[in-house]
This record gives sequence, structure tokens and C-alpha cells, in this order.
Amino acid sequence: LVRGGGRAQDLGMWKHLVSAFVLLGVLGASLLPASFASAQDGEGAAAEALPGSVERGDPFLWRIEKGDTTAFLFGTVHLPDPRVLELAPEVEAAFAASTAFYAEIEATAESTAEVQRRALLPSSQSLPAIVGDELWQRIEGELRAAGLGALNIMGMKRMRPWAVGATLPTLEYIEAQSKGIEPLDAQLFERALAEDKPARGLETVEEQISVFEEFSEEEQVRMLAHTLDQLAADRREGVSTIETTVRAWLSGDEGALLDVLDESFAIDAAFRERIEDRLIWERNVRFADRIDRAIAAQPEEVPFFAVGALHMPDPRVEEQGEASGEDAPKAAEGETGEEPVRKGLVTLLRARGYTVTRARAAVPAGAGR
Repeated sequence: LVRGGGRAQDLGMWKHLVSAFVLLGVLGASLLPASFASAQDGEGAAAEALPGSVERGDPFLWRIEKGDTTAFLFGTVHLPDPRVLELAPEVEAAFAASTAFYAEIEATAESTAEVQRRALLPSSQSLPAIVGDELWQRIEGELRAAGLGALNIMGMKRMRPWAVGATLPTLEYIEAQSKGIEPLDAQLFERALAEDKPARGLETVEEQISVFEEFSEEEQVRMLAHTLDQLAADRREGVSTIETTVRAWLSGDEGALLDVLDESFAIDAAFRERIEDRLIWERNVRFADRIDRAIAAQPEEVPFFAVGALHMPDPRVEEQGEASGEDAPKAAEGETGEEPVRKGLVTLLRARGYTVTRARAAVPAGAGR
């Protein structure tokens, strides 16, 4: 928490900041929700998310094979939700069988400090001055409704628009974060280190945050306003985009994830396409290349790759012009061009010569876990 004039920021507040908006942040990027653990200044706290009953389907887990090499690919959700943290037995078995771990970015003190630095506005600027009084009042209303006090709100005034837009939808997890409960990706990273497995990142903080810095300040404010509109619409309809997303992930249904994306990201088509290209499709190619290189560089390892689940499926047929999911034809080797390669990570790895097989749940859907 920034308290003016060069005072040290509270690392707890900034640890694992989300680096995307709403669904794209929860499933598409791994700078995870900021923790307000030490900034609850006596004005209350939001209730911890309740688990609820959800039918679980196949986990978002794939086995990757080529020759004598084996690896695992796991689609995560970047939240500390207790239902998410309870890994399916198939995922636990794959993690146990692995000898190295890769997250989207490293969950280290150095990466946390870099996120913190990049998410803050220069000292001469403030968020209210950038977004205007009306939009700031809406932001402040969301923060107060979540139980945040004056010190937290002061800290939000120093955050860049993209960072605030990414944080607002996850405020319901403040209570969990205040108890030190880490999001899934961070927990897996720390587990790997505790088990003496090499833990690495597929991207740098610079690469991930630069995706958002490519958008102008005006565009960032536009996305922030859309996030506020979505939160307001959810309240009117008695729903939660985050809850719907968690349930879609637990169901194991790729189509359900794409449904949530379609329903929740109702910005005009051209702007939405640009956002998705930067956050998902372009990064998918980078992930596929780096997974390929990592496997080739360390053939003796059994790596476990964990990235947001929205990176796994291909886009809709109407967006891509061909079949999606596991029935999609393989992309051409080295496919490039002016237009982004809009393919899911599973398809891209198959195009690089890997056999990629989805894990199936031992417990039938509907039985619960």
C-alpha cells in the first residue's frame, strides 16, 4: 500500500496481481489477485467465497508425448477459490510424476516487485484524475461495498487503469487472501520448490504486462469502465461472472469457458478481437514455442506446465472458420503471417509433432469430489 512520499509499498497487497480483465485475467494470465492482507484498517472485510456444489468433469489436463519424452499441460484458474485448490486426483498424480514445473511467470519476490512497480502510476499521477470523477466514484463504491477501508482506497488511487480493472472482479476473495491463501498457480509453484523440483516461468513479467501497456490510457479506461458495467449487470441479474467461470472450469467443458467469454466480454467486435489476440492467441504461440524448447533442452525431465485454461481451446468455429477443440485439424508447422495464429495451445503443440491426450476423470461427472 502506497502511503505517499516514497513510503514502502505493502507487498502483501500486490502479491500476484491479476494481469487481465475479468475472465481473461482469471483464465488467461497469471499475475494473480492482489492480497489486502495487511491493509484491512478496521472497516470490515468481504466474506470468503462459499464453495457450493458443482458437478466436476474431466480436468483441464493433457499428457504430452513425443518419442521418449513425456510432459503434462494443465489449464488453471488464477484464483484462491477452495474448489479450485482441491485438485482432481488425475492432476495430483501428474504433478507427483513430474520432475520440473513451469508457470506462466515465476512466483518469486523479484517478479512480485516488478509487478508492483509496473502496476503503479507515476507519483505525479492519480487514477481519479485519469478516469474522471464519475468513474472514480463507481470504483470507490465497489471497493467500499467489498469492505475495503480508506487506506486500501488510497492505494487504489495509485494503480494504473488496467490493474484496477483486473482487481475489481476478484474482490470477493479478499477474506481468503487476508488469511494467506495463495491462488492455484502460486501454490503449485511453491509446492514444486518445496519438493525440490526446478520451478520456472514461460514468460517474464515484462512480457506479460507489456500486453496491457500496448493499449493506450484511453483504451485501458474503456476496459475498466466495461468491467464496472459487467459487475453492475451481474448484480442486477443476481449472477457472478467469476462464479460462472469457476463452475465452467470445474465442469471441464471447453465450450462452457468460451460461453462465459462470449457473454461477459461484450465490447465491440474489433476491440474485443484485438484484446483477445494480445492476451490469448499471440501468447499461445509463444507458450507453444517455449514449451517445445523446454522439452528439447531438458529431455531427462518430466515437466508440468501450468497456464490459464483459456489458452487451451481453439476459438469458436465462426471466429476461426474451422473446427475447434480436440477435433480440430492440426495447424501447419511454423504457421505464421500478418494475421495472428488463432489456435489453442493444445492444437499448436500437436502441430509441433506432439501427441497431446486429454486426461479423463476417474470419477464420473455428477458424482462430485
